[in-house]
Amino acid sequence: MREPYREGAAALAVSDAVFFNSKQLLQRDLSLQVLRCHAQAAGRPLRVLDVMAGTGVRAIRYLLEGGASQVVANDSDSRAAAAM
Repeated sequence: MREPYREGAAALAVSDAVFFNSKQLLQRDLSLQVLRCHAQAAGRPLRVLDVMAGTGVRAIRYLLEGGASQVVANDSDSRAAAAM
């Protein structure tokens, strides 16, 4: 078994069977900043829907780092949904 992939505060197993683009790290970091800013402006934690989440790394990071109070993640690929 591979070592877990680590990104921010998240650690997860990444399978070759599930879509994952490690080159999108900067985009995920930026979306976390946007979530934090929006939550601060709203004065409360936010609920987030992560559609077509693949491995779910963004959803995990929203909970661990972004201050989201609830995240719902889904994917149309049954392998991805099972991995989450």
